[in-house]
Amino acid sequence: MPASLQLNNMTFEEKIQTMEMLWDDLCKEPEQFKSPAWHLDELNHREHMVKEGKAEYIDLDIIKKEIQQEIE
Repeated sequence: MPASLQLNNMTFEEKIQTMEMLWDDLCKEPEQFKSPAWHLDELNHREHMVKEGKAEYIDLDIIKKEIQQEIE
């Protein structure tokens, strides 16, 4: 039976709280989450780049500023 939420009547905070409740419930059974094959491929690629000394790192503060600029 699909659940029904009155999203139009919910505040932003109520929506966030609802999402958190849903996420907490989903996390109770992590074995149900299956990562797609490309996740493992990407992790292997990144590990290879680190071992080869070719990995590039960007400071988190710089990334945050770039994202903030994009959304403004």
